[in-house]
Amino acid sequence: MSAFDNDYKLGEEIIFRQPSLENEGMFILHKSVFIVDGVTVPKSGRCDNLMYNVELPTVFTPYHNEGIYVGEKAYYDDFFFDINNISQVTHIIDNAPHFAITFTRVCERVPDNTKPYAWNIQHGDYPAAMWFGGSLVELLKNMREWSFMLEEPFNSDHPMAIYSKMAFDTFETPQWVFDELDSLPDMHLAKFLKGNSDYKERLNDYPQMSQEMQDWFKTKLELFTKITTRQRLRDLVI
Repeated sequence: MSAFDNDYKLGEEIIFRQPSLENEGMFILHKSVFIVDGVTVPKSGRCDNLMYNVELPTVFTPYHNEGIYVGEKAYYDDFFFDINNISQVTHIIDNAPHFAITFTRVCERVPDNTKPYAWNIQHGDYPAAMWFGGSLVELLKNMREWSFMLEEPFNSDHPMAIYSKMAFDTFETPQWVFDELDSLPDMHLAKFLKGNSDYKERLNDYPQMSQEMQDWFKTKLELFTKITTRQRLRDLVI
């Protein structure tokens, strides 16, 4: 399986895994992009050129430096993110050409040519690291906090806020789901806005979402399955 093999289906034991600081891999909200290497995404020689795939919402926006992108050196710590640092990108939600949610694993090569998990990338010193979730519920809570940034008094144009609201609107999210998310402990953005000095820290034993919310999200997994570029081209009406 290549790093960008989106036909692989992630099991529910990973999708709904218990939050833990020991979790390897991260759930990420992306913008959907038609990949033109070096044009719509930074040039990296990625294998998904001329296909729909994903990139962080901030790519090539005024907020670009907050992210980390394959083929570029990170703005905050000078780390070069190479294509070989990606070991897995699996779409669990795909709503191309708008947004997607993936489970992504990153790795680093060592002299014996093995690929141990790269904690330094998942927990790097760049703002986008605080948008990710080590579990799905943490990602959804992050998205909920960011979606408020479009409202008064913030009126933000930050892409993470825009894509978070887009996802919730597309899901036709019921109020009881929002109520459950609002009842969970604060994630990074809310802690930062409240002036908490520990806003970068992750909570251990973060609460799991209810079974009802899991059942609700399973309906979205079925509705927004991955459609390959070949399928999209085949379905075009000319």
